[in-house]
Amino acid sequence: MKRYYNLEIVKAVSVTGLKTVERLTLDKYFNFPAETHTFYEFVYVLSGNIFCEENGRNLLLSAGEFKLVPPKCTHRYFTDGKAEIFIICFKCKSGILLALDQQIYLENIEKSLLDKLIFETENSFEFPFKERVKLKKNAPLGAEQITENYIEELLISLLRKQMSNDKLQFVENKSELQKNLVNDITQILIDNVYNKIMLSDICKKLYYSNAYLNNIFKKHKKTTIMQYYIALKTEESKKLLKKGYSIAEISDKLCFNDPNYFIKVFRKATGQTPSNYRKSLRSIS
Repeated sequence: MKRYYNLEIVKAVSVTGLKTVERLTLDKYFNFPAETHTFYEFVYVLSGNIFCEENGRNLLLSAGEFKLVPPKCTHRYFTDGKAEIFIICFKCKSGILLALDQQIYLENIEKSLLDKLIFETENSFEFPFKERVKLKKNAPLGAEQITENYIEELLISLLRKQMSNDKLQFVENKSELQKNLVNDITQILIDNVYNKIMLSDICKKLYYSNAYLNNIFKKHKKTTIMQYYIALKTEESKKLLKKGYSIAEISDKLCFNDPNYFIKVFRKATGQTPSNYRKSLRSIS
């Protein structure tokens, strides 16, 4: 007789209750007072831009960006123009979510999940702002469960993307996570010294927003990502000048727009033109 064995289901992310569900249209100069609570909150910008002030620092969130606010984090939202946002507050004991403590631009797969979540909540709940979430009288069967499932699926999808990067070590320690990200960014820049890469390309590779990556990179390297990239190209151009390559050849090899732009960048970084730098090398030798 065939034997059957039980497989215990381990939940990586487990939502245990909803606090607030809101889809809000914000007027220009909307300003919500700072608050702190013991549950998670995520905000997704459907259109426009909003600012999220979190523990004293301001983050600009644009359409398509998602921000998870962890428990006991003082935060508030304000705008300088019209915007539409979707907010859900929920209880969850999964410490793994600390790895999502930044703004993230959602890809199509997450946007699709979010669309399902918004549709489900709008058809299932009555939720005036500052009041308890209540089910509609004609709410579909299992509305609360489906809502929690969609939230869990969205968060797991975002966590999986972080883990899918071969070089990125998945950790719950925020400091170590940022250090690994800075190392990843640096290596991408080094690998592309002889190519042309944009900040948006790096964001797609690492699944983080421009603002967040620049933020942590500047914190660790004291310069922006693209400034660091230009510095790498400048150092590489010095090596090529020593080898006797012409200014036009170096400009082409390092993917500068044109020789004049290369000269301008080199002079700004070193205080002298490439030609003068080559002459100085000869005088030293």
